[in-house]
Amino acid sequence: GVDFAAAAPLLAWYRPPKKKPIDVISLRCTRCDAAFEVRRGWHFGKFDFVYCGRGCLDAHSAGGFDAAACRGPTASRQGA
Repeated sequence: GVDFAAAAPLLAWYRPPKKKPIDVISLRCTRCDAAFEVRRGWHFGKFDFVYCGRGCLDAHSAGGFDAAACRGPTASRQGA
């Protein structure tokens, strides 16, 4: 068998790698103006619009992506 007690001092130097922090950004939904946090690049978007979820994206799509129906800032104004 393997003598784990003898192997432990040989492996004592090992430290697991540090986890990289997740790049989280705060945005505001272009349609409903709700604030939300999301990982960079993982938000719902179309053209220059940012959405808090699929529901806002679908509702804005049904309206033909009319900019007059939006209450919040666009993606370019938020740096998204």
